[in-house]
Amino acid sequence: MNWKLRKKSEALLAREQGPPKKVWGSALSVCLVYPNTYRAGMANLGFQAVYQIINEHPSFLCERAFLSASGGGAESAAGAAEATSLESRKPLGDFDIVAFSVSFENDYPHLLKMLDSAGLPLKSVDRDETHPLVMGGGVAFSLNPEPLADFIDLFILGEAEEMLPRFCDDYARARTSGQSRRTSLEQMQENLPGVYVPSLYRVNYLSDATIAGVEPLEAGLPKRIRIDPVKTLDGFCTEEVISAQDSELAQMYLVEVNRGCPRRCAFCAAGHLYAPVRFRRFETLRPALDRGLARKKKIGLVGTAVSDHPDLKRICRYILEQGGQAGIGSLRADRMDQDLVGLLSASGIETVAIAPEAGSQRLREMLCKGLSEAQILRAAQCLLEGGIAQLRLYFMIGLPTEEEKDIDAIIDLVKQIQHRALSCTEGKKKFRRITLSINQFIPKPRTPFERCPLADIALAGLRLRKIQAAFGRDKSISVISDVPKWNYVQALLSLGDRRVGEVLLAAHRRGGNWSQALKAVNINGDFYVYREKSADEILPWEHIGIGRK
Repeated sequence: MNWKLRKKSEALLAREQGPPKKVWGSALSVCLVYPNTYRAGMANLGFQAVYQIINEHPSFLCERAFLSASGGGAESAAGAAEATSLESRKPLGDFDIVAFSVSFENDYPHLLKMLDSAGLPLKSVDRDETHPLVMGGGVAFSLNPEPLADFIDLFILGEAEEMLPRFCDDYARARTSGQSRRTSLEQMQENLPGVYVPSLYRVNYLSDATIAGVEPLEAGLPKRIRIDPVKTLDGFCTEEVISAQDSELAQMYLVEVNRGCPRRCAFCAAGHLYAPVRFRRFETLRPALDRGLARKKKIGLVGTAVSDHPDLKRICRYILEQGGQAGIGSLRADRMDQDLVGLLSASGIETVAIAPEAGSQRLREMLCKGLSEAQILRAAQCLLEGGIAQLRLYFMIGLPTEEEKDIDAIIDLVKQIQHRALSCTEGKKKFRRITLSINQFIPKPRTPFERCPLADIALAGLRLRKIQAAFGRDKSISVISDVPKWNYVQALLSLGDRRVGEVLLAAHRRGGNWSQALKAVNINGDFYVYREKSADEILPWEHIGIGRK
């Protein structure tokens, strides 16, 4: 690493507050890699939790690496140009393990970029005992690891708190005894729930290119990977480990209050992946809240069903009584009342997000959203009357069975909310803005929609432009959205099998040009993206069972 990057790296670390760093030479080394920028990675509570779990193990030392940001700012010191760790600036190849924490499919290309920049072979078959063990974990891989199966030596899928310490124990014993990598991988695959070694399994295909089955290559290996959730969250507290001034959420101390969701909306992968719903008791959370308030004024409450927490008001009230503020990303419209809104307003929150997801009642019922138009309008009015000056509304387009009138229903619902906003805030604190976040629906594994095709991206683009045009001249409503053409790639990586890895590799070698990559390999992307899968077709992730349903 050159002198300039070294100074930037040191400055980045100097702006962090957290546990002391372990010293090299006394333990097995892990470089935990978030294949996106430092700014995004340090706002990821799962990434921080894994960092803590590994460093708490007496046999391990864990450092971090991130994708280098463009522009040469502080984030550029955080990893990828020379593929070095942030703490000691050692090359990734010097570590015993390189572990990728991946939350989003769109970061898969970054993973290959970082392996390549580290000088490590991209495919696991080309790595040997002289190379680090390349691991993967996180939400995206837990949903469907198969597109990365050729590049990752070992996945740890599901929730890390119970599985990761057991893996660390077994790996340390294997290294101490001098076991070969192959032998230790086989033993961990046989004995550790949550471990998945793709090279120990073969995927067989039918003549029509669908999957005939997945089978282990060795006797004694499980035919189905079993992954169980943690039974209770009260045995540990998942909270911010390192407070980073350069993080996206630098102003908040993050504390997880729940996992899973009782609603089980049909489109929501997290609600199904992290089933059953579990809430941390207030008594468990209070020490974490106190630690957070000792560092920062604002506590960010994290979870898949924060507004369903039975003690949410008590938690918010406690934070306020200690002189702090509560931060909540999104709330269920049917959980809104004056008491809760008052607590949010007292916390200084100016923007609250609610997620109707669809404009029409027909589509909301299909999504199992459990919200009526009246509830959405009442929630918006309650927020605005309670002093919340800005609303953020989440909608999806391209939903199964969607028609043009469903897009009109989005426009109509937003106009009704705007009308309520203007009427109920007249002469009071001025209503400022409604932000519409419009995203194309991406079918996700492990949900009731996992066999659905992606809606045509050209049609999705037309419907997005219709919504944008409806509010184009309205200064109090802004529309933000993703780029429809990238939804195709995301759906390909979300729904694909191992063969999609060939497309990913081709795109990497062509500088991220997916059009060229799809033409270069003998794989039809539409087969995965635009084709509805029959009820008896074996899906790429079916040999991995997650969650107690």
